[in-house]
Amino acid sequence: MTDSFTLHLKDGSSIHPTLAIGCSKYYSSKEPNSQSITHGMLGLGKGRISILSQLHEQGHFSNIFGHCLSSNSGGELTKSGFLFIGEDFNYPRCLTWVPMSSDVSHYSLRTAEVMYGDHEQSLLGGNQAFAIDSGTTDTYFVDSLYQQLLTKIAEMPLQKVVGDDDCWKDTRPFRFITDLRNHFSSLYLKSGNGQALEIPPENYLNIMEDGDACLAILNGSAHDLNNFNLIGAISMQNVLVVYDNEQQKIGWAPVTGCTQPLNCLPYTEHIETLPNYGNFANKKFHNHLLLLILLLLETINEILLI
Repeated sequence: MTDSFTLHLKDGSSIHPTLAIGCSKYYSSKEPNSQSITHGMLGLGKGRISILSQLHEQGHFSNIFGHCLSSNSGGELTKSGFLFIGEDFNYPRCLTWVPMSSDVSHYSLRTAEVMYGDHEQSLLGGNQAFAIDSGTTDTYFVDSLYQQLLTKIAEMPLQKVVGDDDCWKDTRPFRFITDLRNHFSSLYLKSGNGQALEIPPENYLNIMEDGDACLAILNGSAHDLNNFNLIGAISMQNVLVVYDNEQQKIGWAPVTGCTQPLNCLPYTEHIETLPNYGNFANKKFHNHLLLLILLLLETINEILLI
């Protein structure tokens, strides 16, 4: 179906595009009388029928969008985070760009290597294909990469939980992010010559009610993903991710939080000049084509397709 929408822009003006929209997949609650929080999809993919593509083809925005998902620090999701559409966004200086794969329908890195810890000896795998999807809660590794990660973690002085190969316990229950950082190393995803994306322990582990720490990285081969790695929403907490379909590249910037203005984490140093979009930038609405949408991240466990 198609409908007319009102979108409020950064400069206070509005546009009223007509967009074709669809429906989310069927959802049912286990509680017969419960009212679930908002469910649905916002199509921001590469296809021509996505909301992003429609807005771009109608001349409203550059074919660029990005998001920042707030962290689940302290056990409670913060009501911050945002999604932007268009090029007129104040990128932080630590934003690093990597090539986007052009031969697949989803947003994907061409190749990447993964390390556990920041030393070359900790390489888990190279020449890996990685998709990036904020609509998927967890992260998925192919079987070989997943098994190597388990092997690395097994070298730590932790006790494996009986019956759960991907859960560990310490002499005291894990309660806080600092507990995870004291026992687990960060993962590093490096593609091209850009700054590696650090995935800290709290972005790939969950602290359970009993105080165990369990992987939020799943074996993709056991979930019919075959030779496919996927970075999900949990691994993008407090990271600005930009999808630039104009220049076919993906940018990321680890930040201290998803409130504006964004502040880079101290260790991020990579700087790149922003791209020139030529004639498109000469349109009269160039300076105002930015749509900011606050994301109430209580819904981080639900699906938001991009």
